Amino acid sequence: MRVYNPEGSALRRDQKEMLSVLKAFAEICDKHDIKWWLCSGTLLGARRHGGFIPWDDDIDVSMTKKEYRRLEKIMLEMNRNEDWEYFFQSIRSDVNHVNPFARFLRKGERVPSTDPRSRFFKHGGIGIDVFCIEPSSQFAAHMAKF
Repeated sequence: MRVYNPEGSALRRDQKEMLSVLKAFAEICDKHDIKWWLCSGTLLGARRHGGFIPWDDDIDVSMTKKEYRRLEKIMLEMNRNEDWEYFFQSIRSDVNHVNPFARFLRKGERVPSTDPRSRFFKHGGIGIDVFCIEPSSQFAAHMAKF
């Protein structure tokens, strides 16, 4: 049996750090009654592996557009506190962050990234990806294929 992510490996250390960032994110959302959920490989890992997919190197969460707007307003205010150990990274808080999703991350040491643009981001610490979803009609979903 191949072990992808043994205890003590760099990836396992990063996963534990991401989990602590997720807990901080969850506390903020709970405090402000913001609804969110795990998604993508994070949800699959939670269900299938009882945690992370052993080789997964990120955490993904989603929320509706309405909830995202509330969260972003709160987080942008929190970003103003220089002593806050976290940073909510979106196009509104970091003009170089051009990804279609936000990141909630711990300030500090930059994490290596395969995205060459990441070196221009204000912060590059360990974090989680925050996706905003918006309901659409079946017709719009069908047309998006083209």
